[in-house]
Amino acid sequence: MKYLVAVAIAVVLGIYLDMRLNGVLNFSQTNVTRDTVVVNLPPQTINLPPGQPLTIINQPLPDKVDTGAVLKAFFSEVTYLDSVDTDTLKIVLKEVISQNKIISRFPLPPLPTCINDLLS
Repeated sequence: MKYLVAVAIAVVLGIYLDMRLNGVLNFSQTNVTRDTVVVNLPPQTINLPPGQPLTIINQPLPDKVDTGAVLKAFFSEVTYLDSVDTDTLKIVLKEVISQNKIISRFPLPPLPTCINDLLS
């Protein structure tokens, strides 16, 4: 059994050395191909119309306040869809709000306007 293992190791080592000497296993050459094209576009600014002014209305506090419900609402994450619609552009933003802060905000892809857009 030891003899077969030694022969197998010798055969594998011989094949490895033969491949290295013939250049089949050549680790010194590195082929790098790139498919990225860099295009320098001019900067573009989109002016959005200003939002409505913020109004704060102070309401009287109720006699009994459920602190657990208040904390649950404060720490929960609420997702809103906000849109800005002009005559040439419609932007739909998905916003996630938690702890009175915006956690994430990103634009959604445009929705198809007709059935042909869905099929293509």
